[in-house]
Amino acid sequence: RLFAGILSETRPMDNMRLHFDLPQEDELATCLLTGGRFSPYMSLYFMRDEQEYRQYQSFRSASVADIAMWRKSFFMLLT
Repeated sequence: RLFAGILSETRPMDNMRLHFDLPQEDELATCLLTGGRFSPYMSLYFMRDEQEYRQYQSFRSASVADIAMWRKSFFMLLT
């Protein structure tokens, strides 16, 4: 109720329903589950360290260990 006049019924980028009771971005959960280490959002939070987190935008240049840790966290989220 508090955000009734502010929150749109759909997300502007893809027209998906938007509500506090509905799931949103899984990337925020995986960011938390990995301790903030492997997320493209980290470059937005810490812009001065953007280059350090750039490898997690696509994981193309991420290490095998980093990818395994992210996958483990993602599967934990799904189960």
